[in-house]
Amino acid sequence: MTQSRLHAAQTALAKLHEHRGNTFYPHFHLAPPAGWMNDPNGLIWFNDRYHAFYQHHPMSEHWGP
Repeated sequence: MTQSRLHAAQTALAKLHEHRGNTFYPHFHLAPPAGWMNDPNGLIWFNDRYHAFYQHHPMSEHWGP
């Protein structure tokens, strides 16, 4: 089970590099490093940087595990 999740995470990160070069990838909006994100609810300024907290499923672009 752990190996399949690790493989899924590595696959999702590999897809990230493909999408980051896409013309339509968000450059000035919130976007997760990989997978699905929802419910940004903790937007704060701390130590001279913005931080955003949100729900994240890194192994898929769809909701749920």
